[in-house]
Amino acid sequence: MRADIKTWLLFLEYFNGVTSYRIVDWTNDFDLELFTDSAENIELGCGAILGTCKQWACMQWPAQWKWLEIIKDITFLELVPIVMAFDIWGGKLAGKKVILHTDNQALVSILNSKTFKSKRVMRLLRNLVLRGLVYNIQLKATHIIGLHSIKADSLSRQQWSRFRASFPEAEDHPTLIPQSFLQAIYDIELESC
Repeated sequence: MRADIKTWLLFLEYFNGVTSYRIVDWTNDFDLELFTDSAENIELGCGAILGTCKQWACMQWPAQWKWLEIIKDITFLELVPIVMAFDIWGGKLAGKKVILHTDNQALVSILNSKTFKSKRVMRLLRNLVLRGLVYNIQLKATHIIGLHSIKADSLSRQQWSRFRASFPEAEDHPTLIPQSFLQAIYDIELESC
C-alpha cells in the first residue's frame, strides 16, 4: 500500500488538474499497431512495435539475470515491453483509450485489475499506471493468440530477417530505449534479490 501511495504522490507532482479523453471509444491496438512480446530465454529479450509510426524497439535481457529467478518469471518478462512502449511512446498515445493485446492470459487479468501478488510485477505495473495517469491513457487488455503477433515475436527472438519480412516498412533503426528505463528494470531485480 505504501508503494501505491508513493505512486499517487509522484503523479500529483505532474498533475495539472485537468483530465480529458478526447476519444470516447476504445482504440484497438490493431489501429495503433502497438504490439509487444517477450522471450523466456536469457539469450533473447523483448520487443515493441508502434507500427503507425513504423517505430520499433527491442532489448536483450541483462546477462546478470542468467542465474536469477527473474528470467523464469514470464509474467514480468511480458510486462517489460509493454511498460517500455509506454515509456518510449506515451506521448503519442496521450489522451487515448487503448486496447492492448497480449498473448499471456494471466497478464490480461493483471493489466485489467492493476494488481498482482508479485512485488516485482507490481513495481513494474505501478510504472505503467503512472505513465497512464501522466499521459491520460486508459488501458484495457485482451488476449491474442501468439501467432497474430509475428512482428513483435520476431523482435523478441532476434529473428531480424523474419522481422524485416513481416514489417518491411519499419524504420531502419530501433527507437532508443531511455537509460532511465533500462536502469529501472535492472534495479527491480536487485531489490528482489
